[in-house]
Amino acid sequence: MPPDAKIAFYAAHRIRKCAKKRELWCATVIEVLPPDIQIHLDETEQPIVSASFPEGDWYVWTTKRMVATTAGQTWEVPADSIDRIDWGTPQKSLHTLYQTGCVKSTLGIFESSKGFSFPVRYETGYAWSGLVGCHQYWRLKHPILDKLLTPEEFEARGIKSI
Repeated sequence: MPPDAKIAFYAAHRIRKCAKKRELWCATVIEVLPPDIQIHLDETEQPIVSASFPEGDWYVWTTKRMVATTAGQTWEVPADSIDRIDWGTPQKSLHTLYQTGCVKSTLGIFESSKGFSFPVRYETGYAWSGLVGCHQYWRLKHPILDKLLTPEEFEARGIKSI
């Protein structure tokens, strides 16, 4: 199994494990690159979690990199280089989000091991768990990726779910 496919498999699983009330997510998607996000993915690179907002801000965390545009400025760092995220107040507006279905967002500050920080607009409320799950994958699972079973190995062993 190619490394990007294995990364996408485990990262998406981690997100789904963290995900709450996905039917209420408005802007955030898993394993999809929204059509209005115009970036080129190389032939093996896969989107893990992404979101696009009416203000023109967007992000996509792929199997190779994190790319975000906020207030007209674009940042790009290796996917595994996000050390810390200051989420601000991600749980705000849960009630409003549920009632209206509109996109509520705020800015988080992503700190890279490359020595700089950058703002990323993300959807608050339940959709926040998409980014949380992706960050958890890179911090907890990616360092041991070579030790993790592939989906085929799970199936061969008769394991139904990871």
